[in-house]
Amino acid sequence: PGDQATVRVRFSPRSAGPQAAEVGLLTDARLEQVFRVQVRGDGIAGAAAFPTELMEFGRIEAESRKRLTLAIENPSPIAVEVQPKVLGADRDELWLDPPGPFVLQPGERRELEVTFRPERVGRKQLALAIAPCDTCLDQLVPVAAAALEQAVVAEPAGLDFGQVPVDRDQTETVSL
Repeated sequence: PGDQATVRVRFSPRSAGPQAAEVGLLTDARLEQVFRVQVRGDGIAGAAAFPTELMEFGRIEAESRKRLTLAIENPSPIAVEVQPKVLGADRDELWLDPPGPFVLQPGERRELEVTFRPERVGRKQLALAIAPCDTCLDQLVPVAAAALEQAVVAEPAGLDFGQVPVDRDQTETVSL
């Protein structure tokens, strides 16, 4: 009689929305051996939002660069950690800024800079994998990109007009 104890109760919601439960505590009281405490809370789905459509870099020259941005926002009322990474055989040619995980505060919007810096010629196999929260599964953002040896190619590579009399015209055709 008269003793008191502190009990720690943890709320770990498995889904979003209001949740209620009851905690039963055994006591040595004769009339009420189980003392019940009602608990409730709101599960909040905290996750960043971003478009998952194709990021199209197009075709650019090898050893050049092209930058696109991906808008990421946090519509939830709690801070979330976003974890972006690059996937694919050519992942060394795609750079992210910021390069690793970052935290978005409630209502915050940030631009993830994605830079394509190809070193090898050819069509690239790339995708972004972004976890919108620290416990979320990755969401894929496909990336289309190709690197060319030269962005503009002339066919034929050069024109030789030979000898042309003064005051006369001679024409040749080149395809670009």
